[in-house]
Amino acid sequence: MGAVPLIGFGAFVVASLVVGTRLLLAGSRSGALPELVIGTSLLAGGGVGYLLVVLTLVLHLFPPPMLHAGVFLIYLGTAATSFGVWRIFRPGQVWAGALCALLSAILALAFGARLLASPDARATSPWHFWPSTIAGTATYAWTALESLRYHELLRRRVSLDLAEPEMARRFLLWGCSALAAVGIHVSSMMNRFIDPQHIGPAILALQSLLGLVSAVSIWFAFFPPAWFQRLFAPRAAA
Repeated sequence: MGAVPLIGFGAFVVASLVVGTRLLLAGSRSGALPELVIGTSLLAGGGVGYLLVVLTLVLHLFPPPMLHAGVFLIYLGTAATSFGVWRIFRPGQVWAGALCALLSAILALAFGARLLASPDARATSPWHFWPSTIAGTATYAWTALESLRYHELLRRRVSLDLAEPEMARRFLLWGCSALAAVGIHVSSMMNRFIDPQHIGPAILALQSLLGLVSAVSIWFAFFPPAWFQRLFAPRAAA
């Protein structure tokens, strides 16, 4: 992995670590479920899990068993995301709870298949790649759909002075972050048909760009910097 792709991946990991930690700290003080669930998702999956995978698989700084820990945390973060979407957007819907359980079960089975595969086949085995990637794509597509749907709902309420513009903007950014994650999963599936053994430079560059988009969207959604808030202040006042 060259220096340029590392920019996007590094930004995604840093944003996930910082935002995830801050959300968990806020959730531990208030006991609010959204902060706890989203914080767990970001810190476990995008932060620690993804960092372990890159350090082990790409940079070879850790022994191979650490790759299992990283993959487990990524799957945990994905499952936490689906749980958060269910409890935040569809708490009373039985189908949403069933979908969350299904996605979590698929991830658990994919991780089990990874552990049972021979060491030489773990990087390319379709038995854990396809279930986990499809479950991840479905999870973040669901997240994007619910976030953007709620953004549109709030946007209409903003026009009636019934909601804050900042809150609508936060859901828009969260939805954009989820769409970037969908793009990363879809590009991984595309690359699977091209070369199961290696990630091509074009796919790697695309994933790095999407990682950067996701990182910025996550940060600005939950902890927007002061200059970003001032940028929309005149419009909000009007």
